[in-house]
Amino acid sequence: MLVAVFTAIISASVLAGGTVGLFLYLYLPARHVTKETRDVVHLATGMLSVLAALVLGLLIATAKDSLSSADRSVRDFSAVLVQAEQGLRVYGTEAAPARDLLRRYTRAAISQRWTQDDRDILEVAAPIGATLEQLRLTVLSLRPANDVQHWLQGQVLAQSDKLLSLRWQMLEQQDLPFQPVFVLLLTSWLFFIFAGFGFMAPRNAAVYAAFVVCAVAVGGAMFLIMEMETPFTGVVQVSRQPLTIALAHMER
Repeated sequence: MLVAVFTAIISASVLAGGTVGLFLYLYLPARHVTKETRDVVHLATGMLSVLAALVLGLLIATAKDSLSSADRSVRDFSAVLVQAEQGLRVYGTEAAPARDLLRRYTRAAISQRWTQDDRDILEVAAPIGATLEQLRLTVLSLRPANDVQHWLQGQVLAQSDKLLSLRWQMLEQQDLPFQPVFVLLLTSWLFFIFAGFGFMAPRNAAVYAAFVVCAVAVGGAMFLIMEMETPFTGVVQVSRQPLTIALAHMER
């Protein structure tokens, strides 16, 4: 909902700026619409356009890094889950309770990461952490009968530590802090940029259509940026396929 509101505000600011510029030209005294004035407005608009492009590029790069980092975390998490399950499977029937806990943990992790309700995230985070701790205690309680089982026990414990680290990493990526200052700054710049465009543009339907297209394009870009900042919710999401594949492997 917040993403849609910000997108609408940004698109509206572009349209409002262009419209203000178009009508401002009509109502200003003649001494304010000379060629020299238009040249200065052109230079100022160009400077703001460069600044806006830099900020927009920074936001896009940051959002893309956030999405890529979350995707890597999910893939690493899935790989460690499979490795831990394989180690428990090789260990033998004594590790069956631990394997069952690992499957339960994986199902719960999938449910938590891709939930659409922040209240659900808070409700299930603690039980999932308890399941992982129970898994560690279960593995610790195993009594290796030979060197191979002893080695496998150590490997699974190390992998459970890695799972814990990756779990907290993904929890931090669940809903990254949004920086409204950048958006507000960019919105104000876009307003003045398109006001300058409107001030210098002819008054016809083609210009209005161009402003509408630009408003939709800029709003769409900001929509994608804000969606990529929340990689486990919304329209643009990290794929859950690595985890579902890992779970399918465990349940064979």
